[in-house]
Amino acid sequence: MNFAQIKELKDRIFNGYEITEQEAKALAQTSNIEALYYSANQIRAKFKGRSFDLCSVIRVESSKCHYNCQWCAFSQKSTTPITEYNIIEEEKALKYAEKYTNKHVKRISLASSSNNITDNKLTQIIELSNKIYDRTNISLCASLGHLTKEQMLRLKNESRITTFQCNLQTSPELYSKLCTTCSYEQKIKTIKDAQEIGFDICCGLIIGMGESIDDRIAIALKIRDLGIKSIPIHILTPQYGIEMPLTQPLDSQEILTTIAIFRFINPRADIRLGGGRSLIKIIEGEALSAGINGCKVGNELAPETEMTIDEDLERIEHEGFRV
Repeated sequence: MNFAQIKELKDRIFNGYEITEQEAKALAQTSNIEALYYSANQIRAKFKGRSFDLCSVIRVESSKCHYNCQWCAFSQKSTTPITEYNIIEEEKALKYAEKYTNKHVKRISLASSSNNITDNKLTQIIELSNKIYDRTNISLCASLGHLTKEQMLRLKNESRITTFQCNLQTSPELYSKLCTTCSYEQKIKTIKDAQEIGFDICCGLIIGMGESIDDRIAIALKIRDLGIKSIPIHILTPQYGIEMPLTQPLDSQEILTTIAIFRFINPRADIRLGGGRSLIKIIEGEALSAGINGCKVGNELAPETEMTIDEDLERIEHEGFRV
């Protein structure tokens, strides 16, 4: 796809057009990389302006999970050392939330590493979420695995949580090779159940697990079809003890092209850099000019692996965004 074709496609998106799978694949193969990034950034500016969406995570529960996802340090098959606890100390969680709120973070995800949330544990998480909201008034998200519909209803009715996160992670074909204890169809059902109940949805993927650019395009289109407007793009972080087969690290161009394609397919979404950002510090400035309008900040449980919030804010403001 040449410069004029990229510009024409961008102008059509400005007027409400949704690009096709074939057009997305043509964009991904273009040699006019700078035109692709520039146009993606213009789409971001058109639909999202200069505002930048910051979110963070508090791991409210930490334990090994009975799923066997090969990319995850918390998987039952992983030998990666983890710090285990039933429910995070209340005051510790409140201090984290206050810190994030004071740094312009707009949303906190309360995350569990387990996919076995009992009703008793859900009660504790609901109580904690309400105390965090009362203390900070921050928007809250839940990343609690595959809750039953009844549990989701409790979460919606009894807490101030407004967003539910469930990542697709990768394409259906690759997913079935990397995780056999939870089906892709179960993920889609969880998302649709949460939508039916009234939650906003956050749903993204991990890149760098051996998938092709066509796989990523398929995920971007599926997310669009599901009507999702919050999309984290995570980058696989190699860790001791995980089951993932060795894959070649992604180069800068592939990461930036993925971001730009996601922006063309999902022009009105908040597209953010998620986990693995420490691997691309050198290109984060470029990523901010390729369609990104948000990122995950802070990592209290592994502070050495991520930039500090102050570093993030400095970079974001330097690129002309408002937080």
